[in-house]
Amino acid sequence: MKMERLFYHRNFAVLFHMIFIILLLVTSIQGAPRFPDKVETPSGEQYALLIGISNYDYPGVRSGIVPLEFAHEDAKALKNRLEKDFHAISLLNEDAKREDILNQLSYLQETIKPQDSFLLFFAGHGLRNPSNQETYWLTYDTKLDNLEINGIRLSHLMDYVVDIKAKNKLVLLDHCFSGDLVQPKLDLQFSKGKTRGGSIPKVAPTIKKVPEITSMDEFKNSFRPDQEGLLVLAAAHEESYEYKQYGHGLFTAALLETLNSPKADIIKDGSLSLHELTSYLPRRFREMADSQGNLQSMIEGPKEKNSSEWAQNWTLVSLPPNTSNGEKIADQYKAILAKWWRMGWIQVETKAWGKETIKEWLISINGNGELTKLYKKLWRILKNNIDFVLQQKGQEELGLSEQSIAKQIEEEFNEELKEELETQ
Repeated sequence: MKMERLFYHRNFAVLFHMIFIILLLVTSIQGAPRFPDKVETPSGEQYALLIGISNYDYPGVRSGIVPLEFAHEDAKALKNRLEKDFHAISLLNEDAKREDILNQLSYLQETIKPQDSFLLFFAGHGLRNPSNQETYWLTYDTKLDNLEINGIRLSHLMDYVVDIKAKNKLVLLDHCFSGDLVQPKLDLQFSKGKTRGGSIPKVAPTIKKVPEITSMDEFKNSFRPDQEGLLVLAAAHEESYEYKQYGHGLFTAALLETLNSPKADIIKDGSLSLHELTSYLPRRFREMADSQGNLQSMIEGPKEKNSSEWAQNWTLVSLPPNTSNGEKIADQYKAILAKWWRMGWIQVETKAWGKETIKEWLISINGNGELTKLYKKLWRILKNNIDFVLQQKGQEELGLSEQSIAKQIEEEFNEELKEELETQ
C-alpha cells in the first residue's frame, strides 16, 4: 500500500506540473516567468577510499613507529556510515601497504567519471622530512630510514587526487602535521601521550621527531590554484589525538557525530551537504578538543571562487529520518505562503511552487526519497527567508519588511526556475 500511495503521489505531481506548464505558456505573453517541470539531474556515483593504519610492519623503538589504537577503527566506522551513499573501499593495517594504496588510487582514476564524487580518508601517522621538506603518510610497510620508497609523499598523494576526474572531491586527514624527521642523537625517550605522529620516540636510531616545528604551512602550500571542486579537511596543530572514551581519533569522532547529527542539517532536508559538514564539523571538533584541554584545531583548503555554491550542491549522505517536527514546520510555512498570496505579495505560481517544495521536503525527511537539486535550492530559499521572518516576529523592527522578504523569495524562485529551464 505504501508503494501504491507513493506511485499515485508521483503521478499526481507529474499532472500538477503539466498543468502549470500550460498555464505558464498562456501567461508568458504578459511577461510572466516560465516555470519548468521537475527534472531529475543525474548526479553520478559516489566513491570513498578509507585508509586506517594502527599497526605497522616495523613497529617499536628500532623503527621509531609506535602502534596506534583506533586508526583502523576510524576507517571501519566511517566505511559503515558511508556505505549507503558511497561505493566504499577500506584498507586497514596490513592491507594498507604503499603498493595497495597506490593500486586503489590508480583503479579509481580509471573508474571514476567526471559526474562522480570522491572521498579519501586517512587515519594514521604522518611525518615530514626536512631533508626534502616533504610530508609523508606512513604506510603499513614504511621504514623511517627510507620514506621515499615505503611512505607516500603528501604532494604525490594530492597529484593522484587531482588526476581523479570527479567533479566533487573531499580529502579527510586524521593525522598531525607537526613532525619533522632529522638526524638523531642518542636519546630513546618517548614523547608524551598517544598521538598520531607524536607517539613515536623523540629519537630513533636513524631519525627523530621534533614536535615544535610545524609543517602545516607546507601542507597548505601543496594546494594548487586550479584545484576546483576539491576540499581538504585535516586535524591540525601539534598532534592528532586519540581518546578511549570516543574509541576514535578526535577528528574522526567529531566527523562521525556530524555525519549522524540532525543538528548539522541546517536546511532540514534530511541530508547533509558538504557546506553543512564544513559549517558544523569545525565547531563541534573545537568543542570536543576544548573539553579535553588540548589546543587542536582544523585546517581547510583550498578556497575557490564558487566554493559556497559548490559545497551546498554536493549532498554527501542522507540522514536518519527525523519527522518529529516536520508536519508542524510544513503547516507553518504553507500558512505564511497563503497569507502572502492573499496580501498580493506573491503570485499564485510562487505559492504553488512553495507548497510543492514543502511537500517534497516532507517526503524526503520521511525517508521516501531525496530532494532533487532544484527542490533543494528552492527549499533553501524558503527556509532561510521564512525562518528569518519567524525569528524577527515580536520585535519592534523587522529590518526588512515582510512584504519585501516575500518579494525576495519570488525573485529568487524565478531565477532558479529560469536557470533550470535553460539547462533542459
